[in-house]
Amino acid sequence: KYFTLAFVNSAGGEPAWAGDSNLIVGESGERLDMQGQIADLRADHDGEVIVSFGGLSGTYLAEAVTSASTLKEKYATVVDRLDAQFIDFDEEQHIRDNPEVIERRNEALALLQAEYPELSISYTLPVMPSGLPEQSSNDVLFVLEDAAQRGVELDAVNLMTMNYGSAFELNGETVVDAAESVHGQLADIYPDRSATERWNTIGLTPMIGQNDVDSNVFYPADAQTVLDFAQEKNLRWLSFWELVRDNGEGSALYESSQIEQEPYEFSSIFDAFTSDS
Repeated sequence: KYFTLAFVNSAGGEPAWAGDSNLIVGESGERLDMQGQIADLRADHDGEVIVSFGGLSGTYLAEAVTSASTLKEKYATVVDRLDAQFIDFDEEQHIRDNPEVIERRNEALALLQAEYPELSISYTLPVMPSGLPEQSSNDVLFVLEDAAQRGVELDAVNLMTMNYGSAFELNGETVVDAAESVHGQLADIYPDRSATERWNTIGLTPMIGQNDVDSNVFYPADAQTVLDFAQEKNLRWLSFWELVRDNGEGSALYESSQIEQEPYEFSSIFDAFTSDS
């Protein structure tokens, strides 16, 4: 009953689901009534959502809107229209070639947080078993360093433990390796947070079943390994990409895990996760 809804992007500078001008956040559309579905989830199932901005494709709001103060207002529009308690920023585009977008977004988030002090904010970032890359050509760690420098209080750092590449094995153990590596990196960014608090800052999101990288496959047994670790360390959250793939049916990667599994088997495993936060 808890979902991350992805992604909100720019449609002519306005926040819209998938950057589609027919799906402006807060407006009713014939194709998809997101507000109605969120309201039903809350009212009928005691559920909640995290609204995620960004992703692999599309135009980010922070890319389309060049003023940090105006960008803050765009984010506030989404928060108000959806009564959002938690928003996430999935950064996959601008790490390598456009740090100004990241800096502008972090400036806007600091302004937003000052106006909405109870709002939870997270970053979702690509990771390797060795941690968040920090090479000049792929400086993922910069996203967090800049956020901290600008005074953004992140509630969570969610790690995309997926698509490591053919040189790396994807399984429960390497997902744990990634979490442990990032836990150490967070000590430098947040020196005032204890080891326990840093564990409680980390979220994990593997891609279930077959990944985009042919040699990377995440099985139910791997999910159990990750669940046990997440419970032991009291991580902030545990999720997977993505709900519609939690089955062994279908020939396309977007509709199936493409491995032998029971329907919603990964959901059943991760459903046991509880966090104190």
